[in-house]
Formats: sequence, structure tokens, C-alpha cells
Amino acid sequence: MKKNFLTKDLSTDSLKLIAIITMFIDHVPFLFPGANTFEGYYKYPFFIFHLIGRICAPIIFFMIVEGFYRTRSVHKYMLRLLIFTAISYVPYILFFEGPIAENFLDLNIMWTLFLCVALLQSLHTGKGLFKWIRIIVVSILIMMTGYNFLALALILIFDTFRNDKPKIACAYFVVIAVYTYMNLPGSIIAPSSMIIFTSAIRQYLNYLLVLIVGYILPPLFILRYKDPYIPPEKRRKRNFLQRYFFYIFYPLHICILICIKSLMEHHFS
Repeated sequence: MKKNFLTKDLSTDSLKLIAIITMFIDHVPFLFPGANTFEGYYKYPFFIFHLIGRICAPIIFFMIVEGFYRTRSVHKYMLRLLIFTAISYVPYILFFEGPIAENFLDLNIMWTLFLCVALLQSLHTGKGLFKWIRIIVVSILIMMTGYNFLALALILIFDTFRNDKPKIACAYFVVIAVYTYMNLPGSIIAPSSMIIFTSAIRQYLNYLLVLIVGYILPPLFILRYKDPYIPPEKRRKRNFLQRYFFYIFYPLHICILICIKSLMEHHFS
């Protein structure tokens, strides 16, 4: 029986393409004023963009683990991530955070991915006390990034249960349940206006929808991953764009969004 998109196996490039498309969708609402506040982030229709965007991060963390096992050189892999952390630094802060002087310590997803590879390298190399010091230090640094617990937990389960899809699925949903619980707002303070209170309830429900439904979707893609390992010496040579497109996309799409936002502000000012 012929497989359609919903049932066929997905290659490395297919998963990466899904990740960057959903990432772009997730970032579109930031073109509009107030979208980076809790109220703006989870109001209609922006929360729908972010719900789709939740697909991105778990796929990226999954592919980072696969990349670690498949790369010719882990050190060059880490260097590429570090270089694109630097390239993405200014565009990221300008688009998402605001003035660089006030947010110079905020780093982007490339930094998180660099730390994830550093963690994998620490787990699989070395021995003794120094090995565990490296693991603890890198884990703490990951916990200080935007994805904190989620990044650390997903990297560990994708690595520990690599090639065991049932265990990946079970562990994944446990992690998402814990992460959702950890990120629930403590309470909803009822304001004097019932209209405002109703709006707060609606945003809270949208928040739960984004977290729960959004993070349920990635396994639909991850568990269909099938890309047989090819030894480095037998792989066909890729050109520059094929090798670096998914790295370049991150700072490039942010720069495009900055230009669009600037044009919008100029047009509506």
C-alpha cells in the first residue's frame, strides 16, 4: 500500500524542514506590538502560531542527538553551532528582546544546541571525577537557557533510548507532563472587571492548549524518523548550501522578520 505524508518514513532533511517551517510560524506573531508579553503571546490568534511552533524544539533536540552520532567530527559540529550562536546574537536580541545594552546576556537557541552537544560529548567521553564535573557544569548551563529543563530532559531521553521508539514515546510524554506542570501559572488573580477576568481565563486556557496540544504533536514526526546510517566515507558530497542551509536559516529568517517589522512600523507610523 502506498504511504502518504502522514504515514511515510521521514528522513533527516524532512524533519529539519518541518522544524524550520514550524519555527518560522512560531516567530511570526513577534512582528506585532505586545506579542512578547504573556497576554500577547497567548491571545487569539497568536496562540495558534505558537501551538504549531511547539513542534519545532523537540524535533531539533532529537536531530541534535542524531547529528552527534552521525557527524564526522563532534568538535567541528560544536564549532559550527558556536559560530552561528555568534552570528545570530545581534539579530536575535534586536527582534525578540529589544536594546542590546539591556539584554546582552540573552543567548539564542544555537547556544542551547551547542551546550546539548557538549553534554553528549561529556556523557560519552572521559572518565572519573572530571567527567562528572563536566556533565554537571554543562547541565547547569543548559538549565539557565530558555528551554532549561525541557532541553536537558529531551536530550537525555533521546540519547538514552536512541533507536527504541516505544521507550522514547513513554519517556517523552512523562517529560512533557512534568514540564507542563512546572510552567503552570501559580494562580489567576480576579480583577474587578468580569470582562478582564474572562479574558484572563481564556488566555490561561490558550496557554494550556499551547503547552499540552503543541507538545503532543512532535512525536507524530519524530517516531516516523528513518534514515539509515551511512559511513562518512560512503556519503555523497554535499555542496555548501546543502551542508549549511539549516544553520543559515536561523539568523537569516530573523533578519527577514526584522526587515518586515521595520517596514510595518514605517508604514503604520
